[in-house]
Amino acid sequence: MIPSILVGNVGIQLFLSLLQPPAPIWISSLPPGHKIRPAGYYIMEDIVAVDGDGGSAYRRALNQRYESSPIFQCLVYEMTMFWAIGGLVFVGVSVAFAFGTSLNFAFGATLIWIPVWALLGFLPAAFWAQWRLSQETDSFRLKQNQIST
Repeated sequence: MIPSILVGNVGIQLFLSLLQPPAPIWISSLPPGHKIRPAGYYIMEDIVAVDGDGGSAYRRALNQRYESSPIFQCLVYEMTMFWAIGGLVFVGVSVAFAFGTSLNFAFGATLIWIPVWALLGFLPAAFWAQWRLSQETDSFRLKQNQIST
């Protein structure tokens, strides 16, 4: 049940970020008073900027892209919603295993369920993101052609 507690907690936080209240304090690179962005934005920003060594240049570029592209904003919102729902589904299935089956089966099933859930979430998310990014590319091309003519 420990993975369920973790995934459930993160799923709830992902949902709450979609309400987009004003930030009471600095949240990553967003100053106080600005509308909170979907949590997927901060996850992406911090993983690439800190762990991926993208630094502040990446943070600035990501912020510029987010502010200038409604399609990218939509993608970040949709991915945050997708993983929030997926997290709560994970918890529901884990609870069903824990309380609806024998202890031994539940233990094994929850361990197998973790990679199955991750794979079932990753595959549609990857295709969905590629589709949205291709829409964004087409949109930028169209704008560029309109500017040059």
